[in-house]
Amino acid sequence: MTSKRCPSAQIDNEPCSDGAHDHLFLDETNAGTYGCERHITQLLIRFPRSRVVGSAHDPGSGVRIFKAAVAARRNR
Repeated sequence: MTSKRCPSAQIDNEPCSDGAHDHLFLDETNAGTYGCERHITQLLIRFPRSRVVGSAHDPGSGVRIFKAAVAARRNR
């Protein structure tokens, strides 16, 4: 079985198997992409004025992803 590439993964990221790609990343101009938690977190770290909309199938996922990005920014 091959894993589907996450739409929000950068070219140098490895394919992920972190579940559904149904979290939404939005930058400061409201341009966005769907993706997995790991890749959306990486985008939030890279673009500080961005935001995330969690999955409808995973209540609280948006908050969890945002907190992970904030913690990662602090630890840099």
